[in-house]
Amino acid sequence: MSGGGGGPEDNPNEGSLEIKYVDTTDGKFSIMNGEEFYIEFDIVAKDSAGDLVFGEGDATWSINGKTYSQKVSNGRNRFRVDEYLDVAKETNSVILVVSMFTGGSKPTVVSKTWGIKVINLSLDWPWIYSEEEYKNQDTFTLKFIPYCGVNCTAHIIFDNRREEGYYYTESISTANSGREYTTKSIMTSLPYGVHSCEIYLEAIVNGEVKQTKPIRHEITFIKDGSSTLLTIPFYVSEV
Repeated sequence: MSGGGGGPEDNPNEGSLEIKYVDTTDGKFSIMNGEEFYIEFDIVAKDSAGDLVFGEGDATWSINGKTYSQKVSNGRNRFRVDEYLDVAKETNSVILVVSMFTGGSKPTVVSKTWGIKVINLSLDWPWIYSEEEYKNQDTFTLKFIPYCGVNCTAHIIFDNRREEGYYYTESISTANSGREYTTKSIMTSLPYGVHSCEIYLEAIVNGEVKQTKPIRHEITFIKDGSSTLLTIPFYVSEV
């Protein structure tokens, strides 16, 4: 009796395996620094007859020189990546390799790559003014430090009033990120007394509006003769 030939060994890689993007940007997108983010992807595994294979496969992620593993199966899968990305990189290369048996004696292996940029959007507004800067003035500017990996808009709101004389916007480019920024808007002093002033940054990331947590100071304006002047605040609060 002679040994039989053929079988799985003659066709070690039967069937098919595919990784499909779920996002509409072909694997290239940006995320906000500090936000939890999952990559979603679809696995389509079929045997030689075209029927879906319902079993688990091994997935290996390569992110910035380190590897991470998970189990995957036919249909929708996801993997959290935000904690492995580097905000300092222009683009983080994320590579997924999936190995899964689709009917042959050896697993079928496929891969997919994503390019992810991490956007930093934050604001620092220390009160670094001196009284001498604002003596005998009816107008003033403000200074703060934006951190932005994308062009953004600063919103400056006095007394929670979005109206002329109380509301200003500033367009800020990435070139200003991490540097002290002085407003281009020349602001008119407000009536005598204490007024709240709130600043926050806003940007569009992946078609969505993202905002920083606002920083608020309370600013005192005093009246001197016919003019209303800005002084350093009696107290400062941040929320």
